[in-house]
Amino acid sequence: MTIKVLRFKRHISRPTSFPPLYKHEGFTNDTLVLYNLKGYFHLGLDIKELDGKLIVCDFVENSLADITFSLGESILDVDGEKITTCAAFNDRVRKSLEIRNFCLITVEVPSTDPLKNLLRNQISKAVKDAARVNKLPPDAVAFLAEGLAVFKKLEREPLKTVWMGDRHGKGGTSENGNHLKMEDKVKETDVPTGWNSRLFVRLPPMKTFETENLPQ
Repeated sequence: MTIKVLRFKRHISRPTSFPPLYKHEGFTNDTLVLYNLKGYFHLGLDIKELDGKLIVCDFVENSLADITFSLGESILDVDGEKITTCAAFNDRVRKSLEIRNFCLITVEVPSTDPLKNLLRNQISKAVKDAARVNKLPPDAVAFLAEGLAVFKKLEREPLKTVWMGDRHGKGGTSENGNHLKMEDKVKETDVPTGWNSRLFVRLPPMKTFETENLPQ
């Protein structure tokens, strides 16, 4: 059996036939490829006009926008045509996808932590002021449905506790005989792939007694 896997390019170099871009200090530019894939019936993109820019503020999970954009990107042009409004963006994207099933979108991303923090605050305020629908991931929906089914089945019966022990987790055992194990130290992990954002910042090292009392 031979299995062939095709991976689409999400980022490419800006075509030389497009008009040149003026790069702003503290920002970087990137060219994204938006594909019109069969089975995806909606773009699922939430963009807002903030300070004269079109900012990606949110997107629907597993949509065209989710596999193309990242939170915090500022849309500059579509196929080389400068875009300044949401309506113009929708019209230009629809036109391009009808012609060749894909389009090239140039975005601007802040590259310094202060600019990322400023944009994050702007997005938070814009999303907070507007109505927003928070959808649960598919795996969470499955667990939710399973839990609700149990509650409906046993709505008149007391639920049996899975964990038997004190509130601090000492000296208790579960039904299958396994003991609850707690890690002594916090494990640092990378940013989950589901957190699709370009606004992450690097925090400074934590201050300790040793670092604050170094010999001069």
